[in-house]
Amino acid sequence: MQKSYLWALALTFTLTACQAQVVSAPVSPTPTPSPLPTPVITPEPTPLPSPTPSDVPQPTPTPTVTFEPQALPSLIPVPTPVGTPWQDQGLFLDTFNGRVFDEKGSPLQGAKVRVEFNLEGFSPYSEETLTDATGSYKLNAPSGALIKIHATYPQRASRTRIEVLKIGALGHPFANRFDFGVNEEDYRLATDQYIRSSMDISRGVTLEDAPEVIAVLPELKTGTQLAFDTALKLTFSEPIDRSSFEKTVAVRSFKEQKLRVDHLSGQPSMSGSGDVNQPNGSLIWTAEAFDLVWNVGDTAVSLNFKPGHGYPANNNNQDFPMVVLSFNAPERGSQGLADKTGASRDQDWFRLQNSAPSQSLVFTIAQDTTPFVLKTLDYQAATATNPPVLRLSYNKPVWYSAKTRVIAGGMADFFNLPGAELQAPAEYPGNKGNATARNAANNYRVLILKPSSLEPTLFSGTWYELGGQVVYDQTDPSHSRVLLQLPAEHDKTLFASGNEIQINGVTSVLDPAGNALSVGTPLKVTVP
Repeated sequence: MQKSYLWALALTFTLTACQAQVVSAPVSPTPTPSPLPTPVITPEPTPLPSPTPSDVPQPTPTPTVTFEPQALPSLIPVPTPVGTPWQDQGLFLDTFNGRVFDEKGSPLQGAKVRVEFNLEGFSPYSEETLTDATGSYKLNAPSGALIKIHATYPQRASRTRIEVLKIGALGHPFANRFDFGVNEEDYRLATDQYIRSSMDISRGVTLEDAPEVIAVLPELKTGTQLAFDTALKLTFSEPIDRSSFEKTVAVRSFKEQKLRVDHLSGQPSMSGSGDVNQPNGSLIWTAEAFDLVWNVGDTAVSLNFKPGHGYPANNNNQDFPMVVLSFNAPERGSQGLADKTGASRDQDWFRLQNSAPSQSLVFTIAQDTTPFVLKTLDYQAATATNPPVLRLSYNKPVWYSAKTRVIAGGMADFFNLPGAELQAPAEYPGNKGNATARNAANNYRVLILKPSSLEPTLFSGTWYELGGQVVYDQTDPSHSRVLLQLPAEHDKTLFASGNEIQINGVTSVLDPAGNALSVGTPLKVTVP
């Protein structure tokens, strides 16, 4: 008891002396320096002596309490940083993980997974790893940042996820788990709706062993319009079996639409669903319309139109035809687009710029206002069995042999419409009796002269009046030439050697875009 009292008394004197010393600190003479901060003295308690057993309870000194500031509780638990500084810039990364599966749900070992992100004020960052035997991977990224996760595997379609690493995962196993593909047994056993939703997202980024189109040039941005003769370049996820491409590629009408060259009819010129995933519209072209140019590895192909082919266009600035490219040509049978190993795809052929898969590529054809004029005139002499023929060429194709329906002036006669013959450069294939070869001859004005004669004009009228007819030259790959033919019985004196033949057209004749013929100086040829 006496020792305890003496200890307390000594402590009291010590504290009093310290306080007195602080209060009575001497004041320095002028100039007065900045006052020193008042030190805070926190006494260190002396360990209490071991208690001595006694029948009478011994009083215990009250301990000195020191208050330290505490962090306010957060409604969202914040995960502890991994402690990996981002290139010593003071940014700490958190870990996320995932698994990579094939289309059968089996894990892919050795898949490369790469994360990329770019934050303002920091250097661009990327990190990659390979999956283990279970298809698992772990990578780092800052919480709250927009990140891109790329997964690749040889001979398989690559996939990309764009995600935000979640802050405060609340211990959920799928909160910061980003899979590529799904194990169906795991999906069947999953009862948590969050897990199932995460798996549904992962299913769409499976690394499939089936080819797909991953890029197109020119880039088809919103509002982009292509000229009627534009070449397309397709890039695939892996090397393609060329024969499968040639048997399956098809260009169709995207929706029900009207062509200006067909304005006489009240019917749609072409049909179509208007649905990118139902490319079942009017068939326009298959592989034979293109010169196909492959790269060395067969991972890219350019579709260049052969002469005399092109996308259907209009001459006005209101009706822009829309077409789709797909791989569902009638000739394909049961064959799909295949890679070099034989793995094929029969749907969802396009996945561009990490977009959702689709059945077709949709694009719009720009206005075609190229003037439509006569270009050249040749004379083909008579033979023992055939009369002479005039070969007349235009400056552009005058007919497209599209699969569903020939696109040309006079095509309204597909619906047996009178007046269609006035628009026909030549006989319309499949006409109903209006745009015939004979009626098309009315669209060509003819002047035959004998230059050495005092009365040079031998004939002035139409090719029809000479008994002639006009057909397309099937031997011309450019589809820009027509043949002005004569009957076996005709006035041979008109086509005597040295005579001059002048030909001109009429403005009612239309090109495939609906442009009217621009009539100028007649074309001339001398009979040899």
